[in-house]
Amino acid sequence: MEREKIKRFLLSEIKKEQEKIKTLSKMKSEAEGARTSWSSHEVYDLENEIFQHTLHLTQCQAILQSLENSAPSKNIRAGSIVTLSIGGDEKKYLILEEGGGSIGDYFAISAESPVGKAILGKRAGEKVKTKVPGGTISIKILEVA
Repeated sequence: MEREKIKRFLLSEIKKEQEKIKTLSKMKSEAEGARTSWSSHEVYDLENEIFQHTLHLTQCQAILQSLENSAPSKNIRAGSIVTLSIGGDEKKYLILEEGGGSIGDYFAISAESPVGKAILGKRAGEKVKTKVPGGTISIKILEVA
């Protein structure tokens, strides 16, 4: 259920980003036609905005692909949805092959990050400790979906 909810959210985000990029690209094309100093600044701003939306689109597509390429498992792996308690702070995470950040109500953790490496293969109820740039943290795995 959780997995389908995230997929629907991602598909919605992908559609919104594609529409936004299309609109911005059209605005950029119109601004390029004017060839004034004002239009040069507008084109630059539009290019930056297109870039930001493209990054978010790419992130959403990568997360969706990761979810579609993996089946739910009791052991944590790329594509898992997990609830972790880190330092008493409980949050839901998506485990990705690479990349990180946040998407909707979830935080994405790269399987290659220190936290990702520490929890891969683990199950709900297990506790691990790992070193991160700020020191050593304790992680309790509450749920794996």
